[in-house]
Amino acid sequence: MVLGSHKVLDRLREICYNSITSEEKVKAVDYDSPSWSHKQAHLNGRIEAYREIVELLNISDKEK
Repeated sequence: MVLGSHKVLDRLREICYNSITSEEKVKAVDYDSPSWSHKQAHLNGRIEAYREIVELLNISDKEK
């Protein structure tokens, strides 16, 4: 059912892509905290999760 809903999958893919691009933008205030490395590690994990979701959403393209 979901595989047939290209509009929904495309929209979710777009949301994830936009989240990746906005999260990848580095700001100077990101390094103002003594625990900036922990925050960066957390951010990297979030970006990786978004990329995995995008890859899963491409499964319908692989099945064709």
